[in-house]
Amino acid sequence: MAVDGIESHLIQLLQTTVERQTAMAVSIRHVEPFPIGSGLLGASVRRYRVTVRDPAGALTERCLVTKVASRKERRAVMHLNAQRQPNVPFGHTLDLGTDAPALLCLRDVGDICRPTSLEPITPDLLRREARGLAAIHAANFTGAAHLAWFPRADRAYFAANLTARSAWHCYTFAMTQGDDGLGGKGETRGGAFVPGRELARCFYRDVLAQIVGNTPHAAALLGEGSEVLGFDTVRSTDHAWGPRAQLFVDAQEVDRLATRLDAQLPETYRGWPVRFYRWQTKRVEHHIEVTTLDRWLARQFGMDPRRAMTTGSWLATPQQLLLEATSGLVFHDDAGALTAARALLAWYPDDVWRWLMAAQWDRLGDEASFVGRTAEVGDALGSRLVAARIVQRALHLCFLQERRYAPYGKWLGAAFARLDAANDAGPPLDEVLGAADFITREAGILRLYRTMARRHNALDVTPPLGTELAPFAVGINDAVRPFPVLDTGRFKKACLDAIADAALRGLPLVGSIDQLTNPTDLIIHFTDWPKQIGAIYQRQLDREADTPDET
Repeated sequence: MAVDGIESHLIQLLQTTVERQTAMAVSIRHVEPFPIGSGLLGASVRRYRVTVRDPAGALTERCLVTKVASRKERRAVMHLNAQRQPNVPFGHTLDLGTDAPALLCLRDVGDICRPTSLEPITPDLLRREARGLAAIHAANFTGAAHLAWFPRADRAYFAANLTARSAWHCYTFAMTQGDDGLGGKGETRGGAFVPGRELARCFYRDVLAQIVGNTPHAAALLGEGSEVLGFDTVRSTDHAWGPRAQLFVDAQEVDRLATRLDAQLPETYRGWPVRFYRWQTKRVEHHIEVTTLDRWLARQFGMDPRRAMTTGSWLATPQQLLLEATSGLVFHDDAGALTAARALLAWYPDDVWRWLMAAQWDRLGDEASFVGRTAEVGDALGSRLVAARIVQRALHLCFLQERRYAPYGKWLGAAFARLDAANDAGPPLDEVLGAADFITREAGILRLYRTMARRHNALDVTPPLGTELAPFAVGINDAVRPFPVLDTGRFKKACLDAIADAALRGLPLVGSIDQLTNPTDLIIHFTDWPKQIGAIYQRQLDREADTPDET
């Protein structure tokens, strides 16, 4: 039966929630919805003031909230309520059986504790909440077997639910409200922070497209900058950030379009200055680059990759440069030439890819036994350093296995969190890096090796290989050391055997420029070293091509 126009299923949920909370039968006499903002993570929340009559005829008023929740969230609330956790609001749902999202009803504690979760927290309240969290952990810490349905708190979970959804949402919200705690106002112009890619897309639509008019062109956001990779935050706006884009036109149109832009660009867009400091020229100017696609590609790569991307060029081009050309957004492409160039650069040719994986397997196994050997002689620091290098090499192999370019160091972890590998390789990576002793460190490394082997087999680029571990064979005098390792040489050889190009198959397995140098910004953007290294690769490949293939 509906009350005050409220649907019957909602009335039933509100009534049973009150009955479960008070342990007595009640009847609902009046329901008054009233406004409440969405949940911190964006969930749709409804708030109700409910008048109920108890068996004695007395009328009482209660405040309840409802939200659409996943089955795991519904089960978690009911589980914690059953434990009578004091800091968990009482909740109830009519549906614990289906996997689909369903309504969850909760006691409204907003006006009792603090109006919003962003309200300043007092020391007493902080201590109370800490005690509540400790009580939850104490009651459930050893209950993993009974909580298999609960999400695992692994790297991917934290990236998706705490970093990306919760902590970042709080941070950007706080930055739009006032003091950022770092000495500045912290405001994003026009309200909540808008990522640079979205700002550029709207800037093109609202401003640039009108100025370009009917001139055939392509428009995009490419090149340097965290916003191109989708990693920008409010912090990124402190330099070289604002409305910007590339406009690619025919050579005869470059000067004409540049002149129109200088004359017609607005001073600001969505509160952001359109002209701001450019460190390359040390001047305040707009950041709309008008050029031809040929010139942009030649400047980005030191040659036009559509015509001169040899195997040596692929090996000598830092992955960061390839990301800068293939990430970002394309807003418009009349001729399709920009889209075609990005497709060409989207990933390595198959033979190059297999060679890079072979080189990475070689690097991954190079120090496999050193973690145990350093620990054996009491070198705890050396053991940790070797383990950290193994973790970084495994992480780069994950990018290769998923056919994803790896960014330079600042964004490497954030980009890894977006890979499927974060779910299976992430936990052993964390275990190794967090290990305080050799036993834990070695166990994590062995888990990591087996995981990487299973991932390789799933690629189906070589015949399946065993994932078993064995004591490390030195390879001299039949010496064997008591440190279990994965025979990465088998994976290296299988990748090399799958390469059709005999010259590349015979190239010394030194790795690409990224594997050789872990290139810095200086190498990537400010020297011609990639071009020089490419020439070395190509000379060696040419020599290999002149050598008879003995395979």
